[in-house]
Amino acid sequence: MPSTKCGSGSTLRSAATTSGGAGCCAGHLETSVEGKVDPRGRVEGYGSRGPFSFTMAQFRADVADRLAHPASWSPSAQEDDTDMPQYANLGLVHPYTLAPGAWHDVQFTQEWTDETGDHAPNSEVFVEGPARFTGSLSLRFEDLPVGDVVQVRMSEWEGDELQQVHPIHEVIGTPGGAYGIVPLTKRIGSGRSIRVRLLNQSPPEIEVARCRPYGAGVEGELSCGSPERTC
Repeated sequence: MPSTKCGSGSTLRSAATTSGGAGCCAGHLETSVEGKVDPRGRVEGYGSRGPFSFTMAQFRADVADRLAHPASWSPSAQEDDTDMPQYANLGLVHPYTLAPGAWHDVQFTQEWTDETGDHAPNSEVFVEGPARFTGSLSLRFEDLPVGDVVQVRMSEWEGDELQQVHPIHEVIGTPGGAYGIVPLTKRIGSGRSIRVRLLNQSPPEIEVARCRPYGAGVEGELSCGSPERTC
């Protein structure tokens, strides 16, 4: 297949001129046995789409759009009116200890992707309004005694002032560790932001081994992606 250069000299195999169409486009990460990475980072937008982060899914969608039009076609502000999802992929660089008896806002120290720009380095905030978002929070706790509980909830802030807390979810200790998937779905107004907080209801300290949001949202609003990655 012919090759198309994209970002930092990386190569994408493009089948734009073959019968396979956009589905035959593959990135390094999807095909390399040496563990090569795909192009990443912000790229210049076009039409009504501003700068966005490169992904293979978006690349294939753009190739398919290109192939669906004649050679003279170019996307314009009038034609490109679809709200595209934006993604954030956050987590923890290292596990940390969670003491019992008090709510603790999770500090997301790892950032793989932040297309919305809502997450400052090492910040607790993962969404800023105005936003409508949906996704999940993947959790893993170590040393949580069997039957004991860690409570999880979203909290809504305006600046540094807590404005509202949202319904509680519970992760229960089991032999070999405790795992949970918590839904993250909400709409927030301008000036508000969302954090995740945990309450260890077990007497001993426990280890937060994973706390990672992921999902999908609407333009101007947030989401979080790439559940295949681990903290």
